[in-house]
Amino acid sequence: MNLRFLVHWFLVIPVVLRGLGKLGLYLLGASGRTGKWIGRLWLRLPHFVQNVLIGTMIAMTIHLGHGLSPVRATEDLAMDWMNRLQVDTRWLNDSKGLGYTFLDMDQASFDAWGEPFHVPRDQLAKLIRYAADGGARAIVVDVDLSRPGTDVTADQALSELLGSYPSQAPDLILLRTAKAGPRGELAPLQWRDSFFGDQGVSDAVHFGHPRYVKDRSDLRLRRWHLIERGCLNGQPTALPSVQLLLDVLLRAGREGWRDIQGRLAATGPHDCAVVEAGHHGGLDHLNYGDRSVRLDAHGVDQRVIYSYSDAPREGTASPGLERISAAALLKHLPGASPEPVRGRIVVIGASYDASRDRHETPVGSMPGALVLLNASKSLNQFGQIHGPSTRAVLLIEASLILLMAWFFSRFDSWWATLLTGSLIILILVPVSFWWFRYGVWIDLAAPILAMAVHQAFANWEESRSHTDEGRPTA
Repeated sequence: MNLRFLVHWFLVIPVVLRGLGKLGLYLLGASGRTGKWIGRLWLRLPHFVQNVLIGTMIAMTIHLGHGLSPVRATEDLAMDWMNRLQVDTRWLNDSKGLGYTFLDMDQASFDAWGEPFHVPRDQLAKLIRYAADGGARAIVVDVDLSRPGTDVTADQALSELLGSYPSQAPDLILLRTAKAGPRGELAPLQWRDSFFGDQGVSDAVHFGHPRYVKDRSDLRLRRWHLIERGCLNGQPTALPSVQLLLDVLLRAGREGWRDIQGRLAATGPHDCAVVEAGHHGGLDHLNYGDRSVRLDAHGVDQRVIYSYSDAPREGTASPGLERISAAALLKHLPGASPEPVRGRIVVIGASYDASRDRHETPVGSMPGALVLLNASKSLNQFGQIHGPSTRAVLLIEASLILLMAWFFSRFDSWWATLLTGSLIILILVPVSFWWFRYGVWIDLAAPILAMAVHQAFANWEESRSHTDEGRPTA
């Protein structure tokens, strides 16, 4: 059981039970002896203490209902806002981190190639060779290679490159897509094989999945799946996400990835008939290099922090990101400078309109290749998003409850709300802004909801007291 959950229960329940006296007064009625006793006890308490108890009950209710849709939606909106403030800035993109290069098959490239139905495989082969020969740290290809193209010669060029891709070359990550299952059924994913026959490729070639969670409320991509289990050619196969695979290779090398493959195979089912869609197979975490990731994570630990948008502010460049048009680069091959890819993570993908690979995100619409790039940077730089320590959470919550209680005991509800909101803006938001760059999230939803509920309760109390004052006395 979560330590923070235990702390909240064992520290807050005694206070909550006393605070329920006011609720008991209205539920039991003044006619009951118990109701009268509770009412007298509550009225004897100073207004400040009453507000502390009310604030504590509100905080407890919010934490117990944290998984509910309204609370989670509020938290998502707060994190979206924080992400939009920092996207494309040096604040979020440390110059000491890995550099990223996006070889973009953009609209100009699509037009120059004669608007082909498939990405020309010979042009893709040239881009891969350029990145590999240029000394890229790793290469990710965001192109579906499950079907052959319309040009046999171009397909052959790519097949020969991948079939002879040397082991000493940079790690090359290709996508493994899945067939759509029956509508409404949780059928196992059926992974597609590659058109070039990928069984004989070198150990420098790897396969990952590009699947993300699209929120039903606004269809934005906010969360990832780190491991997906399915079937490939009748055999159970666990595939890592591109970002997890890349992070393992960067931190633990190919030996580390082989070790993880062994653990996934050992814990997964051995029969495709019992593979469960979306199930992590009982393996709740993976350790590699200096990192441990949770596979059974949900909520903020699945969140992607977007470092780059598709349209940075006019006149500015996104720090740490090189974006190069594929058509412009291909004109200068084989003599193009390798500097844009040397020692960097290279992502090759399409952004032209006909690719139909654009997705809504918290920082705007972007091509799928840029989503992969952002997710890879997010996991590598920030890890899984997490909250501050239990001690820090208790300190923050206790401080907010005491200050909110004092404001609502000294001022009317309007002024108390204004002062509490100002406190959140002036203190909590800057602290959240600072910690966000380190992958630590302070939940702004809880204090905002607590303030709103407290204001509603205070308004009700004030209106009731005015009504009581207007009643004639016997």
